Formats: sequence, C-alpha cells, structure tokens
Amino acid sequence: MSISGAGTGGEAYGMLDPSLALSMVYPVAADFSSKLRKNQLVVSAGPIGGGGLSVYGALQCGKIYTVFVPMPGKNWTLQYCQQRTSPAKPAQANRSTVIHLESALIPPDVETRFDFQRLPVPREKAHKLIILKGIIRPDGTPDQVKVYQGLVPQMDEAARLALSRWKFKPALREGKPVTLEFLVGIPPETPNAP
Repeated sequence: MSISGAGTGGEAYGMLDPSLALSMVYPVAADFSSKLRKNQLVVSAGPIGGGGLSVYGALQCGKIYTVFVPMPGKNWTLQYCQQRTSPAKPAQANRSTVIHLESALIPPDVETRFDFQRLPVPREKAHKLIILKGIIRPDGTPDQVKVYQGLVPQMDEAARLALSRWKFKPALREGKPVTLEFLVGIPPETPNAP
C-alpha cells in the first residue's frame, strides 16, 4: 500500500508496512453510531468549493456539498459532489439568463465507520487536517482513497485504511445511486479511547 501526496502537502511517502497502519485502525462502536442524528446540516458551494478544508479546486465535478460526520472526539468534514459522466458543456455567450434546476442530490449516510489511533504531530502541523480524496461507488463503498494532504506518514496511512473500510448508504439522485467524488478532513487530535 502506498500513500501519495497530490495536494498542498505535495509529498509522496512511498511504501509503508501495511500491518503497522492496519493495527492502528478500529471500528467505531455501534452504540455511538446509533445515537447519531440522521438529519444533518448540508452546506453547498459552487464548483470551486473546498473552503471548509482550505483546499480549493480539488473536486472538479460541479456543485460541492459539505456534511460533518459525527465521530468520537471531533467531527470529520466530508465534502462531495456527483462524479461527472460526461465533459462539462462550455458556457454559451448570449444575453438571456436560463436557470437549469437539477434534481436534488440526497447525501450519503455512513452505516459503518472506522477510526484510527493518533500519533504525535509536529507542532507546525498541529492545526492542520489529514485530507483524504477518493470516490464513493454507487454501492456505498469508498474506492481510490488517497492521502491528499498528510501530517505523519504512518497516521496518514492508518486514516486511509480506516476510511477505506467505511460503508455508506449511497447518495441518490432521482432515486438512483450515484458515484461521488469526495474529500474528508480528519482532525489529528486524539478521540475518546476505543
């Protein structure tokens, strides 16, 4: 397993011992998950998005939504948008304004979640987030999960492995599951013990 940095971190960490990072991953207790509110605040932004994570232009698929996923300790920030199936149409230069309304995108809902043990973070990175990027398939499984911005290589890989094990109720548009592109911002602070 490898970690690649493609965003503001810009570092590629190379290969890590997968058993080390995997040993840091644990399921979030079902009793915690069952107490979560189902009606969550959903924030939407234009196609640049990323403001909640201080990452702009990382998602390239239209309107970007943000939800805050309850976790032990601090919430994780999930930004997502529907993956484009065809190239964007170029804007036409005309003098009339036409507003096209699209059907609502029902957000994904986390069914199974995993967290990971935190490691000490260098002081200069203490207020930054681990940011992961990937897709959520129509069956609700995360895929192509990569470290977009990392803090500590072993912890970054543990975060990636933890999120890769999540299971979602898929996002829906017009009643049909859709593929999402996502970013997840994870605080480096130690959550409550597992």
